[in-house]
Amino acid sequence: PHPRPHLPPHPRQARPGPLHQAHV
Repeated sequence: PHPRPHLPPHPRQARPGPLHQAHV
């Protein structure tokens, strides 16, 4: 995933799941 300092860390990214894998 691209580092976005202007955007707050979403809880979905912090959670290891299908959403995180799909985002990467």
